[in-house]
Amino acid sequence: MESDLRQRLNEGCKVLGVVKGVVKDRTLGMNIKRVLHKKVIVPTGMYGSELWGMKVTKTQKLNGLEMKCLGNMAGESRLDRVINKVVRVRTGVRNELAARLCMDVLRWFGDVEIMEKGCLLKKMCSLTGGMKDENVDQRL
Repeated sequence: MESDLRQRLNEGCKVLGVVKGVVKDRTLGMNIKRVLHKKVIVPTGMYGSELWGMKVTKTQKLNGLEMKCLGNMAGESRLDRVINKVVRVRTGVRNELAARLCMDVLRWFGDVEIMEKGCLLKKMCSLTGGMKDENVDQRL
């Protein structure tokens, strides 16, 4: 899992390097930059993240990648020593990448829970937690 996270972070940095000229352009509006961040950079860095086991160091690495991108969008560098909250307010991105990752994981487990009884993935995850399958189906 550590190598998968490292690979995704490297891919996110590559994409950020490619679009850096567009993101740093002061003539573009923040809405366009925000859409680029949301639709290109974040999905590249988060691909397959539903299965990652997250620790504090991993969340810090993810948030570091995002803050590097948001800093470029806001026209700030690390040398400017602007705190993350200020950069988030300037760019309009409220939630941290690690918080969005937690929401994605919960959404993924919710999708697994509503799968049919015989599905292999549901059997492997065994989300019933000691409950009978018919009780799970009755709640739905």
